[in-house]
Amino acid sequence: MVTTEAGIGKSQRQFGGSRFGHPSRHTGPKRAQQEALQPSKTQRVFLCTDIAETSITIDGVGVVVDSGLRKEMFYNPRSGMHQLRIVMVSKSTAQQRAGRAGRTRPGICFRLYSEQTFLLHMPESPVPSVQLEELTDAVLKIKASGVRDIKTFPWPSPPTPDALMMAAEELTDI
Repeated sequence: MVTTEAGIGKSQRQFGGSRFGHPSRHTGPKRAQQEALQPSKTQRVFLCTDIAETSITIDGVGVVVDSGLRKEMFYNPRSGMHQLRIVMVSKSTAQQRAGRAGRTRPGICFRLYSEQTFLLHMPESPVPSVQLEELTDAVLKIKASGVRDIKTFPWPSPPTPDALMMAAEELTDI
């Protein structure tokens, strides 16, 4: 991974500078998205998004730029609302993003954060989705299956006590 100015300069010479191909945005027109995924003679740079975390291999990607951040929707049980927040990615996500560069040709990943940030501040893995979501539906289904005390249910990754309490209260109110 390149994190120094000298390393960036060396990689720009090695890869012939940065020329951008088509922008790839999941919110853009379908045609533009498909164009971005077609083989191309221009060097392409992808700014990391969730596409870099999938099993999709985009032919010809030689450079990946990873901000180390992602947008995450989560349920706040105290407010009873979903909120969007920007969070640091996990180490496993960062490694997955870096792996997108050089799948089908030589490549490099530019990380826009320090090695110290990676080592000391990034969690090992992403937060389990059960800890981010509203649980009323899940609690209802678990209760319907015959579980009497939801607190003793063997969750693979336990949700927060607040989220369980809010889900139980919601069901009681209904």
